[in-house]
Parts: sequence; C-alpha cells; structure tokens
Amino acid sequence: MAGPVHGLAYVTVIAAASLARTPSGVRLRALIPGVGGQLALRHLRATQNG
Repeated sequence: MAGPVHGLAYVTVIAAASLARTPSGVRLRALIPGVGGQLALRHLRATQNG
C-alpha cells in the first residue's frame, strides 16, 4: 500500500483501536506505522486467551 490508501488504513486502525474497549497496550501498538494493526491484533488475542 502506498499514498492515500496507506494513510487511510493507518488512521482507520488507530480509530478502531481507540473506539474499542481494549487494553492500553493494544492502543499503543496501533500507533506504530506499518505493522501496528498486526501487532495490536496479536496483543489483543493474547490478552483475551489468558
């Protein structure tokens, strides 16, 4: 992804993580450009599974 599509995806990941009731670690990981969404999902799954 590049250009406006990448920017929109980045903002969407941040917005989704901010609006959802998630631990702060998930929200912080979502702020990392490029791989933040994947890291946030991994952390969210790990916290839900115990």
